[in-house]
Amino acid sequence: MVTMTDETGSVRTARSSNFGFYRFTDVAAGATYVFSVSGKRFAFKNNTRVESIVEETDDINFVAGNF
Repeated sequence: MVTMTDETGSVRTARSSNFGFYRFTDVAAGATYVFSVSGKRFAFKNNTRVESIVEETDDINFVAGNF
């Protein structure tokens, strides 16, 4: 599960596919968002990222491992 929180505190969620892909649509450019990931079977060393979105992007990735 990936959550995206905007500057006003509004939270949106997306479920990842079996391969870990996820998507948020209608994300306003020019804003900063907090992305967080969690999973039942996986641990994430860095499970939160703050990103300023200026254009369409596909490189907000989280890596699971044995930590």
